[in-house]
Amino acid sequence: MKKIIKNILRFFRNILVNIFRIFPLRNAILFESFPDFTDNVYWWCNYLEKKGIENKYKLYWIVKDHTITKAPNGWNIKLIYLDPKNPIEFIKKYYVIFTVKFIFDGCVFVNKRRKKQVRMYLHHGTPIKRIDTYFDPFKGYDGIEIQSDWFAPFFMEYGLDPAKFTTFGLVRNDQLKSNVGFLRSNGYARPDEKIIIWLPTFRQRKDHTSMNAIAFDGSFYGLPIIKTPEDMKVVNNHLKEKKVIIIIKPHPSQDMSCFNVDDLSNIKVITSPEMAQKNVQLYDILGETDGMLSDYSSVYFDYLLTDKPIGLTCDDIVVYRNKTGFSFDNYKDTTFEGNIKGTYIYKVEDFLKFIDQVDSGYVSDEQKEAKYTFNHYVDFKSGDRLYNYMKEKYDL
Repeated sequence: MKKIIKNILRFFRNILVNIFRIFPLRNAILFESFPDFTDNVYWWCNYLEKKGIENKYKLYWIVKDHTITKAPNGWNIKLIYLDPKNPIEFIKKYYVIFTVKFIFDGCVFVNKRRKKQVRMYLHHGTPIKRIDTYFDPFKGYDGIEIQSDWFAPFFMEYGLDPAKFTTFGLVRNDQLKSNVGFLRSNGYARPDEKIIIWLPTFRQRKDHTSMNAIAFDGSFYGLPIIKTPEDMKVVNNHLKEKKVIIIIKPHPSQDMSCFNVDDLSNIKVITSPEMAQKNVQLYDILGETDGMLSDYSSVYFDYLLTDKPIGLTCDDIVVYRNKTGFSFDNYKDTTFEGNIKGTYIYKVEDFLKFIDQVDSGYVSDEQKEAKYTFNHYVDFKSGDRLYNYMKEKYDL
């Protein structure tokens, strides 16, 4: 029965496609991000909203979460759904995709369907984790943002056209210079406390079991480094002594059933749903922090722009390489310890030393130089560059 329904839907989709192909393109823009209304595409949309873009274009966002029924911030953006639940949603999806003039996507590829459409892939971070077949469905694009020419060979390995690479910088990174004070005003830290944001990438991905790195044998929390209640107590006590708060923000793809961290006096957790409920973006928060912990996440390249301490938790690097894998041939020996500069953390003692580093504000000259390797621009004006380019080349 499911196969019959699928064939019927495919039949009607083909009819719709042929009909909508002859419709004229409209002054309309389609956005996409993961999670919905977040990340680089969110900040690009936010930039355009401030420019009054809705006075010229009708705006759409392709949404994965059906519980979302309206855009944030009072934005006048219509929703279409990636997985339509009824015929109206089905028709609307294909009408929009085939008739918008511009597409700005960042995760689930919204390939252009007409030659005169313009599609810019803004992505959600330069990939460190294995992407393998990730770019296989990448078809029909006019530009793809890379943060610097250093990354070009890696993208080319996956068949992407270097003639279409742009290096304007990620629009989300413009927010790193801002401090909106969200964490302190919402009780996550006192004014006299320093803040470390901890952004562990997923170890157990909730929707892609083939990418799971089932690490941390015997880990009570599902975290790197801090694996036992005794470890947690030692770390929390040291944080209290130094007047430093750690705020853990799990990856949006993390299977939270494997994540077991409760708030302590100096260790807090904030999740993607909580942030959405409070209408705050990750890049609203980063500018307020005094240091960052991460591991195999693209946020490393972004946070370099702040010239603040970066700790890299790498105790499970062998397991992660074997289970999930990396985009680069050898994360540790070739790419990272050769190029990625920060404080490498393999055990609790290293973790405590990093807390001391944040307390003192020390950042190595090597780390400060690394930001120029991985970021073509370091001036927090990426939105302006992308906007001027789109205006000049495509009359946005």
